[in-house]
Amino acid sequence: MVICEQVLEHVLDPWVAAENLRGLCVAGGHVVVSTPFLIRVHELPAYGMPDLWRFTPRGLRVLLERAGLEVDEVHSWGNRDCVVGNFDRWAAYRRWHSLRSEPDLVVQVWAFARNPG
Repeated sequence: MVICEQVLEHVLDPWVAAENLRGLCVAGGHVVVSTPFLIRVHELPAYGMPDLWRFTPRGLRVLLERAGLEVDEVHSWGNRDCVVGNFDRWAAYRRWHSLRSEPDLVVQVWAFARNPG
């Protein structure tokens, strides 16, 4: 299993990165990818990590399929309160905040794929 969590938005060429994910995964193995969508820019210049990309659920599927992976599932989560909470600062979860998902206000996108070999 290859896990790529919160990285694709920082790479210069996400298409090559997706191909590398397939190359790292054995035939029949799994790839798990997660990436932010509607969140603040979060560059890390000290580490050479610019913040370059955002992927919709459909966009993440296309990226992985073009790299030769078979996508089993793509999901997303987000809601208005979470999006607004990221305008001023990184919002922390409080038990009184809603966890319901609004499909048009995506904050996080993830996919499960396989290397067909």
